[in-house]
Amino acid sequence: MGVAAAVAAARNGVSVCLPEKASALGGLATLGNVTVWLPLCDGRGRQVISGLAEEMLELAVAELRKDNRFARFVGVPSCWRPGGDPTERKKLRYQAEFNPGSYLLALEKLVTDAGVRLFYDTRVCAVRQETDRVTHLIVENKSGRCAIACRVVVDATGDADVCFLAGEKTESLDSNVLCGWFYYLQDNVLHLNQLSNQYSPDAGKCGSVGPFFGGDDAEQVTDHILATRELVRKQLAHLRRQHPDADIQGFAPATIACFRMTRRLGSV
Repeated sequence: MGVAAAVAAARNGVSVCLPEKASALGGLATLGNVTVWLPLCDGRGRQVISGLAEEMLELAVAELRKDNRFARFVGVPSCWRPGGDPTERKKLRYQAEFNPGSYLLALEKLVTDAGVRLFYDTRVCAVRQETDRVTHLIVENKSGRCAIACRVVVDATGDADVCFLAGEKTESLDSNVLCGWFYYLQDNVLHLNQLSNQYSPDAGKCGSVGPFFGGDDAEQVTDHILATRELVRKQLAHLRRQHPDADIQGFAPATIACFRMTRRLGSV
């Protein structure tokens, strides 16, 4: 995750620049409404992850005063607070579900408070290399095309974009299914609909419901977004048929393509 890498480096005294192609941080967690923070425990009552990951989980639910089960805003179980019941920790995972809007704002403050130089609406489009090292990221934004000199690059694109541009061996998956979590209001009560076609846990196509998409092709990215939003419209129509007397309004659809796996580093 770009935020975690940037903040960790900045806190260790490194001068950090964070280019972000969107106009918000968090990626799928905020712009994609994938608001489940996976467990920091092992399922047997033992916490196995802490540090910056725990800090960011707590940040995600810092403004949550009470749980909202319809919207899936669910705070950290009380048993995981200091002095919590160890027996309950074996039953309830150390996890949370958060408000993506609140988390988006919190992440931005976390990054800027750490002294990270943030560039929104900026996409990496090429790299400059000397021997086996990337020395500059070539980016484009409202100022045009420019180069950012760097000693170290952390590829937090989620798609191995920088690695690909640097000529590293990568492999791409075309097994992504339609997916787009969205919120809706039903009689002024906020709900989260975790909308997705069936997918394979091993990122294959067996047992999945197509059509299938790759995340490293411009046309397929657009096709995925358009087809997913048509699926959202159909789901809203279905909900209105189920509840003919209710006022159902679509609210806050995902604003990025919700791919599970796209391009990644290949085996050596």
